[in-house]
Amino acid sequence: MTHLSFKPAQYYPGKDARVEYYYMCKDQWIRKRIRVNHITNEIERERYALALSKSLNEQLYSGWSPANEQSEGQTMRKALRFYLGNFLPEREDSIRTYKSTVSIFTDWCEKKSYIDKDCSLFSKKQALEFLADMNISRKLTARSYNNYLTLMRTVFNKLKEQQYVSENPFGGISKKKPKEKKRKVIPTPILRDIKSWANNYLPELVLPMKLIFYCGIRPAELCRLKVENVRFDLSLIYIEAHQAKDHESAPISLPTHVLHDLVKHVGNSRSDHYLFSSLNLKPGLKSCNSRLLAKKWNKIRKALMLDDSYQMYSLKDSGALALAKNVDSPIELKDQFRHSSLDTTSIYIRKAKPVANVNIMNMKEEW
Repeated sequence: MTHLSFKPAQYYPGKDARVEYYYMCKDQWIRKRIRVNHITNEIERERYALALSKSLNEQLYSGWSPANEQSEGQTMRKALRFYLGNFLPEREDSIRTYKSTVSIFTDWCEKKSYIDKDCSLFSKKQALEFLADMNISRKLTARSYNNYLTLMRTVFNKLKEQQYVSENPFGGISKKKPKEKKRKVIPTPILRDIKSWANNYLPELVLPMKLIFYCGIRPAELCRLKVENVRFDLSLIYIEAHQAKDHESAPISLPTHVLHDLVKHVGNSRSDHYLFSSLNLKPGLKSCNSRLLAKKWNKIRKALMLDDSYQMYSLKDSGALALAKNVDSPIELKDQFRHSSLDTTSIYIRKAKPVANVNIMNMKEEW
């Protein structure tokens, strides 16, 4: 009896719609998933997925396997292609970031003549060389440098797991200590100017800004929300784990005036529509992305000649500070803005409600 070195491709419908198959590589089963949930029309999605499954199975039964591509030679080019074809993250914005960084790394390897050499020969010295070149050519902040380092570690961890390399060349490199965040809280008079200008010239951005300010929803999270996330009957937005930055689901309370704005915004839209689509931020089938929000925000910032430290994300900090003045318990603020700990919440409480230390006030004069 012949044992197949693969398990045929199958279509799995549902929220995580995908085509999935397994192949044998170095005595272990490797799962390959190709997500198709970006195709919003269910009929078209199923038709595409079934055709893809058929095509893959024809190749697998004819003797093709991704493992063959590995065994032919583990050059850096093939290793990076293997990573992009098998291990990209699920979120659209993360996919874009990983593809872009791997493309930058590929171009750099081309220039340095590393691309067609055995990837296992790529050393920590060369990893440091790559980071140094990026630091100089792209004028990276400490935070951006650390982002490059973290992403490349992730890529090479997968390549190590798949036995392309024996060690991760980025693994032993230290991160830089980031400077204090550039963004800062927006003063109330400027907040009024921002809202007034947006109401006149960019009305579609007013609701997203309110959701950041009052609900602490991050710009990237806004792009993942759907109409069904809004519980109008409970005055809540319920963020699912796959939509949240910290991958934790949470209910978020809606102020009455924001709820009214959402009712008008949603209208008769379908529950599976994105709350803010690429069609000028109206509800729709294709989600907007955080770059579109940033582009619109920059129009406001430039029109009002605001410092670039006033970022769209600054609305979240500003909203947290405003709420800190009105809540009875720090827990309320922590839950609404989904802070990781009360230590973070206490920063806003101290700024909003500064209180002198009684013991220090009562100190006797010593000299």
